[in-house]
Amino acid sequence: MSQAARFDDIVIGGGANGLVAAATLGRAGRRVLLLEREESLGGQGRLVEFAPGFRAAPLGLDPGWLPPVVAASAGLQGLAPAPSFEGGVSVALEGGGFL
Repeated sequence: MSQAARFDDIVIGGGANGLVAAATLGRAGRRVLLLEREESLGGQGRLVEFAPGFRAAPLGLDPGWLPPVVAASAGLQGLAPAPSFEGGVSVALEGGGFL
């Protein structure tokens, strides 16, 4: 039996969309293989080390809109919407200034 025959579906990418797709397929009783090229899951919401010892989720501040039908099929009903982020982002510069 080949490796591909052990799975009903293969999801490429462990970002938000891939995780929802894999979870939805799994809940439907499908055997799912989730492939991700990075060391961790999360896509744009995962932590990235942008300088030695400094990590942040650069695009993880706004999870975007999740259609109700997708939330229901993934079992994510009842989640509170993410708070709106309207402030600025500042980065400390050498010498005490900010960008």
